[in-house]
Amino acid sequence: MKKYNPRLIFNCIFCAILIIYIIYQILLVANLPDYFKRNIVTMDVTRTITGVYLGKAVGTLMPKIPENVAKKLLGFPANPKACESIARIGNINDGGKFICLDHMNFTKSSSPSCTVYSFGVNFDFSFDKAMARLGCKIHSFDPFMFLHIPKNLRKQVKKKIIPHEVHFHSIGLGFDENINRTKKINDDDDDGIVFKSLSSIANEVGDKQIDVLKIDIEGSEWNILDKFIDQDLDQIDVKQICIEIHLNHRITTPHQVKSILTKLYHKGYELWNREDNIPHSMFIEWGGYHIRNAYELSFIKTTTKNKH
Repeated sequence: MKKYNPRLIFNCIFCAILIIYIIYQILLVANLPDYFKRNIVTMDVTRTITGVYLGKAVGTLMPKIPENVAKKLLGFPANPKACESIARIGNINDGGKFICLDHMNFTKSSSPSCTVYSFGVNFDFSFDKAMARLGCKIHSFDPFMFLHIPKNLRKQVKKKIIPHEVHFHSIGLGFDENINRTKKINDDDDDGIVFKSLSSIANEVGDKQIDVLKIDIEGSEWNILDKFIDQDLDQIDVKQICIEIHLNHRITTPHQVKSILTKLYHKGYELWNREDNIPHSMFIEWGGYHIRNAYELSFIKTTTKNKH
């Protein structure tokens, strides 16, 4: 009679149980209805788009969520203002943004018809190049992009990577201006990490109005948004803001997120679009709900007066 090795049998059973457990965990993360039905907030937006998408928005691009949930998590109404004319600019996946065209004026003239500031590039100039080709003056900012490249090669690498339509600056958005305060935004020197406020940068360039402000700074937004809303938005006329927010208990709290976004709402900005950053996010527990931890939010300025 053939004898079976007890250790082999035990190992097989253990591996089978482990595989079943891993599959079970994957199914949980995949958001089974039975698991999330009591506390899931539906924030997924699925679209199939090829190239630059231009079209009319019927109502809002966002799925409806309960009013109390929207106010609790974001401080914004559940049914935001709809933008009549929209465009998907840049990559279809991460890097591209939805912008509202209602106030934009694209003209084929010798002088730019709009001004765009793009903070956080990380070698993806798809949004920046597309806005430039639509006739906008585009300033792109990233203080970290070329730091890992040897200094003697940076000039050559920049020449190959930075599109000729783009004005690139190795400066970040922030308020830590005590670091290398004398550096001008056009200085071609990547030594050190330099941050400047939006108003300082715009004053240096000579811009009083920014048509589209893109902020994608990988979680650092919570370090600057409070002062940015209180100070910069009173000095510079920013027509719309496209920002990727990152929810992480190590860098922010549900209370801070709601407080900052509510403050933006009271500054006269309406949230008109929200989309999940599905490739670069996961479900987390946030404020009593299971939601994704990265979202693209698009705001448009509807009034110059603070809302009460």
